[in-house]
Amino acid sequence: MIIPSVPITKFIDNAGYVTSEWRIYFEQLSNQLQSFFPNSGYIFPFKSNAELDDLDDPSLVGRIAYGEEQKNMQVNTTGNYKPLTTYEELTTLEISAIPSGQRNGRFIFNTDLTVLLAGSNDTFIVI
Repeated sequence: MIIPSVPITKFIDNAGYVTSEWRIYFEQLSNQLQSFFPNSGYIFPFKSNAELDDLDDPSLVGRIAYGEEQKNMQVNTTGNYKPLTTYEELTTLEISAIPSGQRNGRFIFNTDLTVLLAGSNDTFIVI
């Protein structure tokens, strides 16, 4: 997704209307957001193995991509991408009972909080 640059100009013209530069900015921003977050669901970025390997970076922990060659979702758990091995729907109590060492790479929907979690660094990250 490419976010348009913020215009460096006044927001309101002398007549009290939003300037054309700002109208164009909001129109471009709206188009980008609508195409990136369509009604049919979120589109994860498609990445080849080489691209996933290039993203070996601990600052990217918790990010998700679709592995084109493996045809599966990949989550960055410890600075590199690994396949999501499971998808589960669990309660908060069930999630808290998952033993240490069995959390990485799991993709869990918390039915109590209605949030999506990814297992990373032996904990869960809300995504």
